[in-house]
Amino acid sequence: MDLALLNFWPFSGDTDCEGRIPLFKALEMLGEVLPLRTAESIKRKAKAVKKRVKKEGGMRVDQFTTLFKALFDYGAVVELFKRHAVSRKTSMTILEFTAFLSKEQRHRDVQGVVRSLYLLTSSYNNSEGGHGAEGGAPPPKSPAARKSVELLNAEKTFGRHLAIVGEGELSVVGFANFLASEANHVYRADRRAIYQDMTLPLCNYYINSSHNTFLTGDQLKSSSSCDAYRKVLQSGCRCIELDLWDGKNGEPVIYHGHTLTTKVKALDVLHTIARHAFDTSEYPVVLSLENHLSLQQQRVFARNCRAMLGERLVTADEDSFWDSNPQDLPSPEALRGRIIVKNKAHDRRGAADTAAVDIGAGVSRESTTSTTDTGKQAASIAKELSDLVVYCKSVRFQSFANSIVSGKCYEMSSFPEKKALKLERKQGVPFLFYTSKRLARVYPDGNRFDSSNFNPSPLWNVGCQMCALNFQTPDRGLQLNHALFSQNGACGYVG
Repeated sequence: MDLALLNFWPFSGDTDCEGRIPLFKALEMLGEVLPLRTAESIKRKAKAVKKRVKKEGGMRVDQFTTLFKALFDYGAVVELFKRHAVSRKTSMTILEFTAFLSKEQRHRDVQGVVRSLYLLTSSYNNSEGGHGAEGGAPPPKSPAARKSVELLNAEKTFGRHLAIVGEGELSVVGFANFLASEANHVYRADRRAIYQDMTLPLCNYYINSSHNTFLTGDQLKSSSSCDAYRKVLQSGCRCIELDLWDGKNGEPVIYHGHTLTTKVKALDVLHTIARHAFDTSEYPVVLSLENHLSLQQQRVFARNCRAMLGERLVTADEDSFWDSNPQDLPSPEALRGRIIVKNKAHDRRGAADTAAVDIGAGVSRESTTSTTDTGKQAASIAKELSDLVVYCKSVRFQSFANSIVSGKCYEMSSFPEKKALKLERKQGVPFLFYTSKRLARVYPDGNRFDSSNFNPSPLWNVGCQMCALNFQTPDRGLQLNHALFSQNGACGYVG
């Protein structure tokens, strides 16, 4: 690799008489050759040498090589490469790469990918300057060599630089570029646009969901941020959580209660939601409220919701959905551009503030845990807030039989992960039947102080539509979530 970088260096075209290049040009080159590295991450890594490079008037090739190696830290990719590059370890022959595509990846278009590699190899071999026994060849200089669409696609797949070494063999850089390319995408191109029927009831779709959306780190002492909502919404998430508490001067705040996490104003969060709810997807957004507010601040929050979200907010004023004794929820298509509130509510419209909510359903922590004294858990919901609840009324889960016999399609329950997994193991069939009729949400165990995530797959298997995950932690659980919701146009709904 060192020799490949040395051979690549002179072709930057910007070296001075001492072989140095300006820092900005070096960072641009690193962006061209490093897969999965953003310009921001490269700049952060380059901070350590920035002052010295500026003082010396440019970056030397040895500094460039050191920085490249520090950024190319894909240990798992390198191990995979070495396992299949049997003959030389430092490069992979076309035959070895073909075997990798067939046996390891089980790629659906082996011939097409290999043809792209052959084309790229030929363009390198025919380019001015040739190639060395060990070093990487420069990109072809002639504009004519870049005219074909096939060659452009090959460069997108394997990279323009450092992809080919030796006698037309694939380098670890080219291999990493391939793994991160569209040619190796887990879904076919036609599955990456919206291709599913979006006119079925909401309970027929998995919904991309976030837990404690406001947090930027752990559950105990990290910062709460409005920008976390923007990032999550722009990633395609369609169910976000607001942990509401009484704040100063009569204004509700959002934070993880009884911890050292910082607070943000609920009004500021609503402003962020109003601006960014539909940046990525036009399908409905669910606001999952964890409501610890007093009646007075519930009214304030309800007024703020109406003021900030306007006509996009679904309310009981415009929708007498409950009165029609509905059997099914509306579809994502019917709710395009709408915002739905998920919270506890009065059993009857127009009930006074002092009316007790569903027996045993409090306004404290996501309540599905059992209690011996349901009266203690009974609480009041302000009429103004209750009137914002239409399609997602939170109720305490009692049993699958009770929910199926007497439950309404707009009633839903939240389950802590351990309880949900226990139900999945012991009552999988009733659980699946339950989720075929109504929505279910699962949230991480309270002991996950590090904001780690559970494996959502077993719960998806019994139809849990909302597996709420900590989006600030890119662990296996979140990676599985990203994989599922990358399809269907990344719209946040997968049927």
